[in-house]
Amino acid sequence: MNPFSYRGNDEIIAAVATPPGYGAVAIVRVSGPGSHDLLSRIFIRVSGKGIPAPGTFSLGMVVNPLTEKRVDEALALVMKGPRSYTGEDSFELQCHGGPITLSAVMEAVLGAGARPAGPGEFTRRAFINNRMDLTQAEAVLDLVNAPSVSASEAALSNLRGALSHRVRELRQTALDSQAWFEATLDFPEDDIDSLEAAHVEESLESIRKGLAELIEGYDAGKPFIDGVTIALIGPANAGKSSLLNRLTGEQRSIVTAIPGTTRDIVDGQVRFGPLPARILDTAGLRPSRDPIEREGVRRALRGAREADGLIIVVDGARALERMDRTIVRRAMESGKPALYVVTKADLGFPYPASEVAALTSLNPVMTSSVLGHGFDELSSRAVALFGGTPPSSGDILVTNARQRDSLARSLAIIRETSRLYRDGSALDLIATCLAQAVSIMGEVVGEVSRDDLLDTIFSRFCIGK
Repeated sequence: MNPFSYRGNDEIIAAVATPPGYGAVAIVRVSGPGSHDLLSRIFIRVSGKGIPAPGTFSLGMVVNPLTEKRVDEALALVMKGPRSYTGEDSFELQCHGGPITLSAVMEAVLGAGARPAGPGEFTRRAFINNRMDLTQAEAVLDLVNAPSVSASEAALSNLRGALSHRVRELRQTALDSQAWFEATLDFPEDDIDSLEAAHVEESLESIRKGLAELIEGYDAGKPFIDGVTIALIGPANAGKSSLLNRLTGEQRSIVTAIPGTTRDIVDGQVRFGPLPARILDTAGLRPSRDPIEREGVRRALRGAREADGLIIVVDGARALERMDRTIVRRAMESGKPALYVVTKADLGFPYPASEVAALTSLNPVMTSSVLGHGFDELSSRAVALFGGTPPSSGDILVTNARQRDSLARSLAIIRETSRLYRDGSALDLIATCLAQAVSIMGEVVGEVSRDDLLDTIFSRFCIGK
């Protein structure tokens, strides 16, 4: 049995809500029926007896109820359900941030009757207690893990209910249309008002358009929300490792004048303006009898296949060779977006750039990892090629594949419903299709949910959130 599987919300749960390690302040979070009584057993206020009033802080000592030993001086913040994050009675202790002290505070809380919270259990309780719907719960995780400003803005917008509101609007329109068809079935002796019939057709079209826009927004915004993986591909000693080190600002890869230094894939996280990217430095492509280097080349080719895009690195200190031309040709044949970069531009050799332009009909980016030249152009062209147009701050964005899948299934059903209606199909069949679409749209916001789905979603959260 999974030790963190959901066990209901009738128990008091506790967890550290701040990252591990040393710090000025650490927060212990506690929630559940009876949590205020638990606080009264472990917290002695400096200003007097009893627990703080809801919504106020109070300074006091944390006491282990089993040993009666004082373990830390802390601030307690009390929250009264349902006006709390979880919708339950809860409290937080703001303790000193050392791991030994924090462990002692947790021992006191658990000794008083709480149990350790599972991953995402506080947010799961917030969902169950109708403090937020499923898209808002997922937005909490998205906000914590946001790799870019676009991702953070989208998560905050969804946490405030933007996506929920839009999906509920479309779902209600589908529900109204379903009700119209069912009423027509229930009262067949009444004539169908032609104006109402036209309105239903317009409603189906508005649902189709709304769902399609949400899906298109996800597809367009995904690179800026999730980031992209880009492989550096080129012959040995072309300057790939120096390029990675300059992009990341770290010495991620070993740089030497010896060809074949990089044997395995080395990666680093970078930001091209609004576009987060994982860059793969790969082994130089060249024939070799060395089995280790050959394995490195195989891994480089696999990295190129699995990447979202390619940066083809050309040695700017010499004219193009047969291997360069082969790499450029294969990049063009792969169908992947590819950016062509000529390194070592500070050496002043003009031939590689013109040769690459002749092969690809594209002007390469001229860079110098030593001087830092060309990297602003590299960044702007990477955004345009691998990301496209960044989402606007006011856009409503679907942020994960689960949401997109449910919306895509709903869209397929709405399209089929429209076709059936135009073809004059049986009204009960049309009503059934609409009921399916309504149900699937309900999955997005969590009005229709399964325990296994919730387990999967909340298992991705950290403990304490």
